[in-house]
Amino acid sequence: MRPVSFDAGLGSASLVLYSRSDAPGRSRGLPGTVRGGCEFDPDVRSRSAAWPAVLWCLFFAAVQVFWAIGGNLGLASSAGSELAARRPPAFVVFGLWGVAGLLGIGAVFAAIAGWQPLTIRQLRVCRALTVIIAVALLLRGAYVELALAANVGHLRRTVGPLEARWSLILWNPWFMIGGACFLILALLVQHRLKVAHDPA
Repeated sequence: MRPVSFDAGLGSASLVLYSRSDAPGRSRGLPGTVRGGCEFDPDVRSRSAAWPAVLWCLFFAAVQVFWAIGGNLGLASSAGSELAARRPPAFVVFGLWGVAGLLGIGAVFAAIAGWQPLTIRQLRVCRALTVIIAVALLLRGAYVELALAANVGHLRRTVGPLEARWSLILWNPWFMIGGACFLILALLVQHRLKVAHDPA
């Protein structure tokens, strides 16, 4: 709707009325502005911050699917030689397909948190979930890395030399990278909340 002016009876003074969508600072499409009175658009920074988490989840999900359909490259270094050789049905269904499904959900969630217009309540939920995911991934990677490096409880002997070596140089850092990706997303969701509370 275009601005409407009318004579207020005070000489040349006029009053300009704007629709909600046309008011200055609230135009549709501006970063962090009100849409429909309650939803807040992501800005460029939050859109960009979602990409690392989305790509991390999608890539890891693709690896899980590759293993689930019969691929062997890297499986022994992650799950252990015995489990990779036997491939029990429960491991394939829950340990591979199940993890791939969870990672797919994680990618969708990261995309929603970073790219979709959300209400303040939805942003708060996204912030809490991204923090939980980030902390879980960081702790998982760091704990196993330190436990293997220090050989706590003879852990290296338990998991085997191949799995221990690749866990130290690849898989544990990979989980920590994922945690960092979701931590970045959590910080940008917090930024979206700040913009939502103070659009100006």
